[in-house]
Amino acid sequence: MKKKILTLALICICTLIGGAVCACSQSVSNGIEYTLSSDGTYYKVTDAYNVKGEVVIEATYNGLPVTEIYNFAFYDCEKMTSVTIPNGITKIHSHAFCGCTSLASVEIPDSVTEIHQSAFLRCSSLVEVVIPDSVTYLGHSMFQNCAALERVTLSANLEYIGDSLFHLSDNVQYNIYNNAKYVGSSQNDYMLLYSAESTDITSCEIHEDTQFINDYAFSECTSLTEITIDGDMSETGYYAFNGCTALEKVTLGENITEISIGCFTGCTALTSINIPDGVTIIESTAFYCCSSLENLTIPDSVASIGSGAFDGCVKLWELVDGVYLIDGWVMFGDDTKTEITLPDGVRGIADSAFVSYVYEGNSAHNGSLLTYIYIPASVKHIGSSAFVGCPLETAVFEDPEGWSTYGYYDGKVTEISAEDLADPSVAASLLSYSYSERWHKEG
Repeated sequence: MKKKILTLALICICTLIGGAVCACSQSVSNGIEYTLSSDGTYYKVTDAYNVKGEVVIEATYNGLPVTEIYNFAFYDCEKMTSVTIPNGITKIHSHAFCGCTSLASVEIPDSVTEIHQSAFLRCSSLVEVVIPDSVTYLGHSMFQNCAALERVTLSANLEYIGDSLFHLSDNVQYNIYNNAKYVGSSQNDYMLLYSAESTDITSCEIHEDTQFINDYAFSECTSLTEITIDGDMSETGYYAFNGCTALEKVTLGENITEISIGCFTGCTALTSINIPDGVTIIESTAFYCCSSLENLTIPDSVASIGSGAFDGCVKLWELVDGVYLIDGWVMFGDDTKTEITLPDGVRGIADSAFVSYVYEGNSAHNGSLLTYIYIPASVKHIGSSAFVGCPLETAVFEDPEGWSTYGYYDGKVTEISAEDLADPSVAASLLSYSYSERWHKEG
């Protein structure tokens, strides 16, 4: 519970400039603190002081719109029973209503487009929430530990859903279909596959209308033997099938473009998988320790493979000239080699392929001895941090034309000068210091 004492230091004092009253940068009204944006065009709710009962957020303040509810704004306001969020609010930031244990009613207006992580964490009196169709982003742990929560209607236009939405919220009523629990929108009862009905299931047919699979949805379902991932889904959830040790057959639909982090980690019975054309990303640890996997084709559509994506898949590895290959992709290199010439036909290099960590106490560094690398014209993709920390002195590109980098975090595309890549020492430096960028070559 918040216990704050208002002092004169918290009261915004307006000053007269040229006869006009300046807008307050921060002030309190009915226990709610409003803070002016840095560009002076709107206000955001940033704090609350001993509010209780029915709370109303103002739509405008000092003549300007109120458009955001900021991080921790109503944190632990335990006596607030309902909140009116005005039309005009576009973002509800992380932990905005976290710990509002008496909050039984909230109506989210259709002006809201983003609700960030843990916004309603520990709201233990909430029974029902409708996420309007205007919302496209829903952060993780959104309704975690909401003990009374029974019904949630998702936005039909979600583009991102975080994990653990209902963790420890044991009274949520799911739609059940073929051994799995679903949460729906106003238009689709099976929009989100939240989890397996139990970890004891042996089979599951995913509903054709499913658009999202929750992270860890089938984790540790050790009796599950077969799964088909189809419908409108473009990616799988993080660690969705982690530890499914009996899983032998996986069918991926044609709409899948990304195999997510850790998706099939530890699926030790999996012997083959068909990765469909259209998949562009295989993320880190996607098939980690799939020790029986021996038949796999990586389509030409794949542009990046994350670090450790196939670590432990020993039946797939092919050691050629100091590098371990899987279907034309370098997964990692021999860290004892000082010079490596990649064979013609290599198509790509996975993230962190030539990074071999050596741990000393609480610190680590790349123990690779690599000083020389030859990259043939067949290589079209180089992963992020592929050579970071290598004592690389010389990098020879057979074809230095047409390369650009793609920012892993910001998506920024930057062309790389062919003249720079034609200089082996400059090229070596660029590779050694390329952390979060993935390299791609035209053609």
